[in-house]
Amino acid sequence: MKYTACFFAAALAAVTLAAPAAEPQSPWGPSNNPMNGAGVAHNAYLGCMLARDPTGQRSPLEVLVYDCGMPVEGARDAYVAQNKDFFNQSHFNADKSLSENLDPYRSRYSAAQFSYIQGIDQIFATAASLSEVESKLAALEDHAVASLARGPADLQILGGVSVTRASLQQWKSRKNPANEMIFATSFG
Repeated sequence: MKYTACFFAAALAAVTLAAPAAEPQSPWGPSNNPMNGAGVAHNAYLGCMLARDPTGQRSPLEVLVYDCGMPVEGARDAYVAQNKDFFNQSHFNADKSLSENLDPYRSRYSAAQFSYIQGIDQIFATAASLSEVESKLAALEDHAVASLARGPADLQILGGVSVTRASLQQWKSRKNPANEMIFATSFG
């Protein structure tokens, strides 16, 4: 599958956003993933961002914090000031895979942890259909939940898998010709 910046940027967002305290129900079925809330929150925040700033004219971080109510530690203005440059520079290269884009952060993860990021790449690179992507992502998530510990880096990986699944559902649910063309050319 060809890589798209928006799709994989969502996975990176998962490693920086914590899951909500109350576990919301996932629209794509039950999950044993302790970070399932990261995917649910991702879709809620993405929906809010698209509604509040549909043309992307404002800083995504400002929209998240001021318009969408993303919880932050401390004062909102101070949080935005401290994180705006980093957030705005955290762009993915659409011509690279997820693992290639995250390579600068590889040292933060063990080989076993980073293998799940590579697994996401493998699924999108080899799947012949959207249903195959969904099935393989669910299997990857189940394996990650069963295999990884629950340390901070493990939870980031589990959050990334959750957000990847949620992103796929978000893109699927947004019926428009551009998304359908992306899917058709990706699996065609």
